[in-house]
Amino acid sequence: MADREVSIRRRISNIYNKRERDFECLLDYNNYLEEVEDIILSIVEGKDVVEMERKIKQYQRANEDSIAANLAKKAEDEANRAAAAIAIASDVQELDGRIKERSPDGNPVVDEDCRMSYAPSVPSLQTQPTPLGGGGGGEKPLTAQGR
Repeated sequence: MADREVSIRRRISNIYNKRERDFECLLDYNNYLEEVEDIILSIVEGKDVVEMERKIKQYQRANEDSIAANLAKKAEDEANRAAAAIAIASDVQELDGRIKERSPDGNPVVDEDCRMSYAPSVPSLQTQPTPLGGGGGGEKPLTAQGR
């Protein structure tokens, strides 16, 4: 059952593929998402399947240009993410190639051309001095001379 639902969701999401940026307000986008979810649930549960399929075909015909544009944008976004992942993997491999050995604690020891830089550490906070002479009970505070 789960595979069938996933298949239906994938098919419908390739047709009803608008994003939030395609709407003038969040309410319109949420109404769109609710309509899509109603269609998916009707088909999954076997309710009004013929009517839902008719509605899908009608929407598909009326929005074929935006559907194609959104599918192209989705493919472009996926290609960009894949290219970025490849570039990161390449950078990691290059750095791994520069690691000569590992220290006893497991940290990499790198050559001179690949020094690791670290953010400066926060200096340890010193404890605040304790005020001399109680705390507001009418006592006269002690001074360095009055000790």
